Parts: sequence; C-alpha cells; structure tokens
Amino acid sequence: MPDAKAEYAALVTAFAARDGVTAGQMFGKPCLKINGRAFVAQHLETAVFKPTGPAHSKALAVGT
Repeated sequence: MPDAKAEYAALVTAFAARDGVTAGQMFGKPCLKINGRAFVAQHLETAVFKPTGPAHSKALAVGT
C-alpha cells in the first residue's frame, strides 16, 4: 500500500502542470496552491483537501 508521501507526490505530478497550480507550504506542511490558495496538503499519513463552491457543499453533505 502506498504511503501518504508517495500519494501526495502523485498529486503534485498530476496537478503541477496545470495553469496557476504551484507547490508550496501551508502551516509548515507541503501543499498545492491554485492562484496562491491552498487546495490540498499532505499531513502525516493523510491528504487534506479544501474544496470550494459547489464541491464544498457536496463534501459537507456526505454522510448526512
């Protein structure tokens, strides 16, 4: 089973070529930013996503 760092590296590879996406840091954790705003970060053994707009509403509704 891949570890979180390997999975995050795959996300970086998949998203880094897109316009406006850069790799950086957020609270000392590696993250990907779109137009300067973080949308995914790697923390310990997880990837943390920060959806916005309709995707945020759909994520909040999961499990309710």
